[in-house]
Amino acid sequence: NSGSLMGACARFDLLGNGMRLDYQPFEPGYATDLFDLRIERMADAVARVRVVIVDTSPRTNAPGIGDAGPAFYDIAWQEDQARTVFMVGAGGPDPANGADVPLPGRQGVAITRLRVTVPPGQSAPAAQHVERLVIRYQCLDAAGNPLGGITEQAAPITLFLRVPQFAAIFAGSAGQVRGAISFGTLSATDNDLTRSIPIITLATSPYDVAISSENGGHLLRARGDGAGSGAGGDTGIGYAMRYAGQVVADGSRLLCPATPAPSGSHDLLEVTLDPADIARVPAGRYADVVTLTVTPRDTLSIGGCHPLR
Repeated sequence: NSGSLMGACARFDLLGNGMRLDYQPFEPGYATDLFDLRIERMADAVARVRVVIVDTSPRTNAPGIGDAGPAFYDIAWQEDQARTVFMVGAGGPDPANGADVPLPGRQGVAITRLRVTVPPGQSAPAAQHVERLVIRYQCLDAAGNPLGGITEQAAPITLFLRVPQFAAIFAGSAGQVRGAISFGTLSATDNDLTRSIPIITLATSPYDVAISSENGGHLLRARGDGAGSGAGGDTGIGYAMRYAGQVVADGSRLLCPATPAPSGSHDLLEVTLDPADIARVPAGRYADVVTLTVTPRDTLSIGGCHPLR
């Protein structure tokens, strides 16, 4: 059969940096990058080639980058984005799909451009995630007749995706770095002395939360608010705190796990005032500033926030 070839009829190589992406799961935009695929014919009869790129190690209902990277991604051919060039599992090129690339000239070499795209908001831990992709192709002669069957290139091409270490914390709602817990006007007979504020954390790795109080865990009367305010040895109103279900105080640190994307982790910072202090202190406006500082940590995954000694 003069229309068949034994062995590989074309060779494929990624040019430049290949497929390399940075991905931040909590940013709203798509991660995308262009890459160039060099195609060279390995037999004189080859005039063009149809090629698809295949993820042969999919997860359930999704291709997946590595074992823990983003579940969904796509590869499109820049010359005709209507043609399917990315496949999962079985399948190969046919007249209706695949990049259809002429290999002109004496050398029979072409460079074609593709785009890899990763949708935002997919959970992925801080790491470099690697997916080795297979090229399946079919060579055609000048009349468009197949030269042999569908062939798989022995050497894979590799997609690298880097998720950086990242941690951020917000008070009340996402994007707000300051919030307030207001008790309003209290009297010595009040027994509802607990208030809270939602705390939202976004993190691609385990992180620690350092908790500090400007006044050492006390609400102090504002300066200028009545005689003897601010100084004079008044210890103010003591309070207790809980964060993410843990009892915390000025100087506490918690180690917490990476959070899901895109929603992050939603916890409460709860403050409970000391009723004995409310009955003791003079009338006035009392306040403190509590600061929560998050720092990403290079440590193994953990299951819930717990105190650091």
